[in-house]
Amino acid sequence: MVDIYRTTYDEKGAGHYVAPRLAYAYLNIGLHDASRQIVDELMKESPNDWRTWFLHWWLRGTEEQDRKSRRVNSSPHQPRPTMISPALTHRVFPTAEAASEALADEIAELIRSRAAEGRQVVLGLATGSTPIRLYAALVHLHRQGLSFANVVTFNLDEYLGIERSHEESYWNFMHFSLFDHIDVPPENIHIPPGTTPDEELDAACAAYENAIREAGGIDLQVLGIGHNGHIGFNEPSSPPNTRTRVMQLNERTIRDAANAFGGAENVPKRAITMGVGTILDARRIVLLAFGESKAGIVQRALTEEISANLPATYLQNHPDVTLYLDQAAAPR
Repeated sequence: MVDIYRTTYDEKGAGHYVAPRLAYAYLNIGLHDASRQIVDELMKESPNDWRTWFLHWWLRGTEEQDRKSRRVNSSPHQPRPTMISPALTHRVFPTAEAASEALADEIAELIRSRAAEGRQVVLGLATGSTPIRLYAALVHLHRQGLSFANVVTFNLDEYLGIERSHEESYWNFMHFSLFDHIDVPPENIHIPPGTTPDEELDAACAAYENAIREAGGIDLQVLGIGHNGHIGFNEPSSPPNTRTRVMQLNERTIRDAANAFGGAENVPKRAITMGVGTILDARRIVLLAFGESKAGIVQRALTEEISANLPATYLQNHPDVTLYLDQAAAPR
């Protein structure tokens, strides 16, 4: 299978997309060895591709025979929540995987409790490399019996000007990483429409806000944090009361995405994003941050005064926010 992957990959890079699909197909029908062979090759050839990491973490979870027992046995070692700013609780986990599994368990408990009451749960979801482990953990929980039939989802953002089928569209990311593998009703999935013509953007943004309100508001919002402190695509200088809108992407944001798009010149320059005010309306917010490269911005978000120059500091105004960090991203 690796030979097939290499041949496909060499033909204009098509394997960059086909090989992960093939690995997923093998994994889904129980051919773990064949899937592992492809994933190991992908880790060598495309280590920065989000599909590679999703498959890596999903396969790793499948190979764990007693994940529930492992979490129970390790729970005494989980650190207690600590505080720096009065509002921002943060929890430090041994690994990004442990943090992601902890959040997946929290989401699962929320889904089950609402289902028992005959109610739906509304989740706000993020994209990028940070939540990949979370989505892999949620897929595992679904395979163990967790139903998403009562879940409604709203994604934070989407690039403007690329089709859903584009490899780097967030529509594609979310379906590959989560939606294609769980039983969430398709009509309950909401992602900002990235192909909207310019003359219809204002109406599309207003409609997205209205859809969130009609769903009853977001119960739990998952966030990442950009190296420049953005949440969603709310770049530095974003006011705190903004709603879903079009955002011109910051130079640092474009530079961070350049590798995925094959160069900064190929990165879309605009996106539709939930506004800061939209995010802060969520009843609970959990921000995930992993790796040493995020340690500095996490420290600033926790300790600096609230400022438009660092949008993540707005979270200090929210009554129920927790940062889930691995050891590398933890404040010193």
